[in-house]
Amino acid sequence: MNNQFYRLYFFIIVAAALIFWAFSKLYDSLSSQQYLVSANSILSAYQSSEQPITKLSELSVQDMPEDLAIKLKQGEVVAFKHEDKRGELVYYYQMNEKDQLVEFGPVLELPQEDTEEIWLLFVFYSALALLLVFLLKPIFIDLQKLQDSANEFSKSPAALNTGITESSSIYPLANTFTKMSSQIAEFIDLHKDLSRTIAHEIRTPLSRMKFVSEALSSKIDHKHYQRLQSDISEIEELVEDYLSFARMESQEDLFEKTEQNILLWLSGQVSKLSDNEYGISISLQCEDDFAFFQSKFLERAVQNLIVNAFHFATEKIKIRFYIKDERCYLEVIDDGPGLPKNSNSLFTAFKRKASDQRYEGFGLGLYITRKVAIWHGGKISTAESKQLGGAKFVIEWPNCP
Repeated sequence: MNNQFYRLYFFIIVAAALIFWAFSKLYDSLSSQQYLVSANSILSAYQSSEQPITKLSELSVQDMPEDLAIKLKQGEVVAFKHEDKRGELVYYYQMNEKDQLVEFGPVLELPQEDTEEIWLLFVFYSALALLLVFLLKPIFIDLQKLQDSANEFSKSPAALNTGITESSSIYPLANTFTKMSSQIAEFIDLHKDLSRTIAHEIRTPLSRMKFVSEALSSKIDHKHYQRLQSDISEIEELVEDYLSFARMESQEDLFEKTEQNILLWLSGQVSKLSDNEYGISISLQCEDDFAFFQSKFLERAVQNLIVNAFHFATEKIKIRFYIKDERCYLEVIDDGPGLPKNSNSLFTAFKRKASDQRYEGFGLGLYITRKVAIWHGGKISTAESKQLGGAKFVIEWPNCP
C-alpha cells in the first residue's frame, strides 16, 4: 500500500507543478510585456563602455515591426534585436510626436533573477507537498489496515475488527467490509455445521436401508436388488466425501506446511494404488526430493486425482513432480480421451461429465482437490497432455512454509 501512496503522491505533485507552470506561462503570454533592466546592469554597461548607452536612434517608428510600432505610439518601451549587434536586445522609446526614437543599450549584462520570486515558489511547493501528505497519508494508513484485515480474512474467515475509527474518510467502506465479513463467516460456519449434521444423520437411515434390503433380497427380483444396492452405495460414497471434506475443514486452522521428502512420500502414494481393479499402471517421475507441503491434505488431493484418472485412462497414468522458480508442480497425467469442453467446471461441487458412464460419483473429489490447492496457497489447472495424449491436472503451490 505504501508503494501506491508514493506513486499517487508523486503524480499529484508533478501534476500540480505542471498546472502551475502552464497557468504561469498562459498568464505571461496574455499579460502586457514590459522590458525592464536593473540599475546595476545600467551602471555596469556605462562603466565598461566608452560609447554612450543612450542616443537618438537612426530608426523611426515606421522602421519597426507593426506590433512594436503600435506599442511605441502608446508610450511603451520595446526591445528589438539587431543581427549586427550580436543579437542583443536594444531598447527603444518614442521621444516625441515626430516618430523619433531614443536608443538605449545594448546592456551586456543580463538582469539578475528575482530571488524573492524563487523563494516564494519554493515555499508554495513545499506547503503544497506538506498539505498533500497531511491529507493523503491517513487515508492510505487506513487502507493498509483494511488490506491487512482482508488478508487475514482470506486465511481464516471470521468477523474482523479493522480498527478504523468513524473519523476516517474510508470508515463507510471499512464498516461495510466488517458487516460483510461477519455475514460470510456465519454462512461458512452454517455450511460446515449442515454438512457435518447431514452427513452423520444420513448414515443411520442408510444402515437401516441396507439391513432391510438384505432381508428382502430373496423376495425381490435380483435386478431390482442390484439397483437398490447400487443406489445405496452411491449415497454412502457421497456421505463419505462429505465427512472427509468436513474433517478437513475442521482441521484447516491446524494446517501447516513442513519440509518433507516428497520423493519418498509420493512413492508411498503410488504403491497404495498400483494394484488397482482397473489394471492401470502408475509411473512416478520426481525431479526434486524435498518440498514444503501438508502431507495429510495433499494425500487426499493426489488420491482424488489418481482415482479420477482411473475412470478415463486406457493403460497408464504418470505422476510428475518438480520445483521451478520456488514453486512446486505436481502433475497427474493419463492416456485417456482428454478433457471435456467445460473442464473448468469439473472443480465445482456436484459437477461431472454425465455423458461418460465410466465416471461415477458426485463431483466432490476434484472440488476437495481444488480446496487443498488453495489451502496450500496455490491453485489447480488442467491441460491436454502432449506426452500421453490424455488429460493433465496440475497442482501448483509456493515452496515455502
